[in-house]
Amino acid sequence: MTHGSDGLQRSLLPNGMRIVTALRPESPLAAVKLFFKVGSRHDGAYPGIAHFLEHLLFGSPSRPAQAIYQAVEAIGGEVNAVTTREYTALQAVVLAPYAETVVNRFADLLVPGSFDPDVVERERGIIVDEIALISDSYQIIWDLFLQALWNSHPLARPIAGTRESVRALPTAALTAHWERYFAADRIVLAAAGNVEHDTLVRVVEARFGSLRPGPPLQNGDAGGTATARAFLEKDTHQTHLTLGVEATAMADPRRYTVRLLDIVLGQGASSRLHHALRTERGLVYNVSSVAMSYADRGYLAVYTACAPENVETVSTAILDELDRVRQKGISAAELAAAKTNYEGSLARSFETVLSLASIIGIEELLHRIVPFAESVARIREVTTAEVQQTAAEVLSLDRYAIAVIGRRWQDA
Repeated sequence: MTHGSDGLQRSLLPNGMRIVTALRPESPLAAVKLFFKVGSRHDGAYPGIAHFLEHLLFGSPSRPAQAIYQAVEAIGGEVNAVTTREYTALQAVVLAPYAETVVNRFADLLVPGSFDPDVVERERGIIVDEIALISDSYQIIWDLFLQALWNSHPLARPIAGTRESVRALPTAALTAHWERYFAADRIVLAAAGNVEHDTLVRVVEARFGSLRPGPPLQNGDAGGTATARAFLEKDTHQTHLTLGVEATAMADPRRYTVRLLDIVLGQGASSRLHHALRTERGLVYNVSSVAMSYADRGYLAVYTACAPENVETVSTAILDELDRVRQKGISAAELAAAKTNYEGSLARSFETVLSLASIIGIEELLHRIVPFAESVARIREVTTAEVQQTAAEVLSLDRYAIAVIGRRWQDA
């Protein structure tokens, strides 16, 4: 067992499963999250299979959904599950004395057993309907953008797959994927709140200790960077637009600098892009940017929506602002304000037990846990010279990608 600052403790079981906790003795709550290192990037020949398995966690005779929900709700908690591009997670927030109960209920979900064919077909229909719902939402612009940015890279796959891939997914593939990825050395249990680390470790050892490690894995990194425009025609009043560039992975020391660039460019009404596109020219109602870091790569992107006839004007204005930052950097005042913003948002993320369990679980699963104090120190160390250097390296306008959803504009 290892101890750290911020009440962090970490244990490694002989089978490779990891337990990380963050003690918040003043909290009446405990958040428990069980992470599996299997996301859409690991889908291989079966797009959407990780998301399908998330549905089936609650859907076989050995994984009785109603019993799990009732058990957690009966102790005043709530339970949920999510699939992302890099991981699948189960989560529950309960009164602190019931954290062990949650661990036991999560363990019940991992009891080996065959998938009920009727449940598989029921969930298949639900997922197809879910994909149709997603397709009707502007949120699909992020799939479109990543396909434009990274072409055939596994991170660019839609998390839920496609209607065609889900309909064609064989039950045998679900079983094989489960056995391959839901293995001990690819599982992290993260808990935050008024939790007792050693007690949770004993429960995890008793319930998960018999799980076996899995075979060696790769992230599946076929495919690379593509400079491209992607366009999906839809009859919408506004055209949705995302424009961005390759940025930094989780382990890249420039990640903090890229996040500061993100804040200056597109976070809030005082950001450069909001001022340029909304306040000065009235071209958009709102504009925002996002810096996303995965285990081995990342992106910095801008999202907005505008009238179809303004797409070229808006995209040019965004590129101009990116180039301005690349050429001239940012001012000392902008950097100071961005640092305060960043530190404040980070503090808010560490404030709730659920977000804290999420942070330490994801970092343990994909990279390493960076304590709050270390993150703040890194933020405060960034200089304007470092920002300009990183901007020059990252904001390469030769390699940007743009995705648009809406009515066709002249150059699409």
